[in-house]
Amino acid sequence: MIESTIKQFICPFCGNAEDSKKKKTREHIPAKGMFVNMTSDLITVPACKTCNNGSSHDDFKFMIDMGIYIGSDAPEFWQKTIKSLNRNAKRKKYKNLILDRTSVIQVPAPYGGYGHPYKADKLSIDRGVRKIVKGLSWYTRKQIILNDQVIRISMLKQGHNIAPKYQGILDLQGNSIITGGGDFKAQYLFHDGNEVDSVWKISFYNVDCFICVVHSK
Repeated sequence: MIESTIKQFICPFCGNAEDSKKKKTREHIPAKGMFVNMTSDLITVPACKTCNNGSSHDDFKFMIDMGIYIGSDAPEFWQKTIKSLNRNAKRKKYKNLILDRTSVIQVPAPYGGYGHPYKADKLSIDRGVRKIVKGLSWYTRKQIILNDQVIRISMLKQGHNIAPKYQGILDLQGNSIITGGGDFKAQYLFHDGNEVDSVWKISFYNVDCFICVVHSK
């Protein structure tokens, strides 16, 4: 485990040692934009200014992709997503790009009728999920996932849950983090005898979204 000193702290996101007086900030995990209601139980972890300030655009794109992914399962979050897209001219332009990308072919929608296919931004999702897992790893164990360690991310198909046998293992042997008034949940299990290797299930608004496996090379 990497331990901070009084004068320095190590950023959980980039792994760099920083001057705690000059560069230490607090970062929400998940980002505040993922919550409809700003409840008092939101999680924050230390972060360097570069990681904190440099992730705002990725946080925004992650919110848009997740709003589309979760869709009708969380109408209030979808309305928040649309409202955010109408906030300024730059975001409205991004909204138009999304509409252009989703209006070519209509396909049967799981809730009935027809909807438009949408190709999510894989890079923003990857960065968003990695940020969550790295932040929660520090929050739960004060453990930093270094850059040479692997985070494998699997995005579940819309409306699908993980296999019952794996869910059973997480329920029996794992731990849970619930925040945002229940709008975010992470179940996790660390490998015995290893401070880093772990499995995470990430859920928003009672929708299972991601399975993440962290392991050393």
